[in-house]
Amino acid sequence: PPSRALRWTGHDLPETVDRRWAELAERLLTLVHDLDADSEPTPHLVRLTADALRLYAAFYDEQADRWEQADSDDLAAAISKLRAVAARFALVIHLTRWAAGEQVDPGTVDADSMRRAITLARWHTCEAERVYTMLGESEEDRELRRLVELIERRGGSVTVRDWQRARSHQTSADAEAELKMLGSAGYGTLRPAPQTGRGRPSRVFTLQPDRADTDNNPVGAAESGIPSVSEASGGPPGRVSGS
Repeated sequence: PPSRALRWTGHDLPETVDRRWAELAERLLTLVHDLDADSEPTPHLVRLTADALRLYAAFYDEQADRWEQADSDDLAAAISKLRAVAARFALVIHLTRWAAGEQVDPGTVDADSMRRAITLARWHTCEAERVYTMLGESEEDRELRRLVELIERRGGSVTVRDWQRARSHQTSADAEAELKMLGSAGYGTLRPAPQTGRGRPSRVFTLQPDRADTDNNPVGAAESGIPSVSEASGGPPGRVSGS
């Protein structure tokens, strides 16, 4: 991910959180495997509710569409793997909810756990697309991305004067020309800044909303194609293998 300046907070992990985490891990360790005919541990099958299966099936097809649109074989392979990763996320999330004391059946993954898992899988899919795009970009594209990230770290907008200082341009005209170049590439717009004094009006460059904070791929941003629990209809329960 694009680098960010680390700021000191002085916050420590509360003792209650540390204790709760230890309790959660201890409870997870009480889960046992099944045994095969030779008394060897074997995975215990955890089923999906009909609603959870409906959500997963819709996500599975959604990933198939993204797979067909992938720009490279490597990205297509990553997207394909994330279909199964969503089911694994669902298993981890559901058993963690159980270990944390929620009133859920540890042997049946519900729609809530599956929805959370799909949200995470979507986030990882977007990150995979972003990373593979970076790997295939030209030197010119790479330089544009670095400039955009610099503006993102400044809150998504910057004045010509501040940009001149940040980029060590000799003149404000050089700084403005570079910002105009970003605007021509579709990354934002350069407009007059609100006048606050009698001096020469400044100009401010603002990133487009879909360009700003491109590394901040928010978990839960997209929900298209996934029905809610109330929309999900019945059907034969599926199951996931947990070990």
